[in-house]
Amino acid sequence: MLFKLNAVEHDFDERDISDDGYLTFANLCLDGQPMNGIQVIEAAKIYYLTDLNFKQKLIRFRRISLSHMILLHKFDKTKAKYIYHNIMFAPLFARPLKFNRQLVVKSLLYFGYLLVTFELLLRVLIDKPLKRIVWSASSGGDE
Repeated sequence: MLFKLNAVEHDFDERDISDDGYLTFANLCLDGQPMNGIQVIEAAKIYYLTDLNFKQKLIRFRRISLSHMILLHKFDKTKAKYIYHNIMFAPLFARPLKFNRQLVVKSLLYFGYLLVTFELLLRVLIDKPLKRIVWSASSGGDE
């Protein structure tokens, strides 16, 4: 992910646990237009190797989901809705639904996202909010 420095908005605070997520969300709708100034390279490939075990991967997924939730609530509703429906979970909101691998993967991610949302709602009900979110799955648990 690359950004021109003069185009990057700077309103990063301690709640934003993912700088790359923040920069993407903050600059997604430059000049009020979705995807204005963002170029998607379709042929780009990424290979991500990790030696995390399954539990660490779940912790990492939860942290990323929490980060996205924080960012979605930080930005205005129009931008958040666009990100949620057209980027994060686009195949789930397309009509007609096309059953393919992307739909299955996005459905699983959406289910995980709902589980994290349920955890947060449960924390509200039992009055046990998260006090901090750790950056790395290997650096311990959340408080």
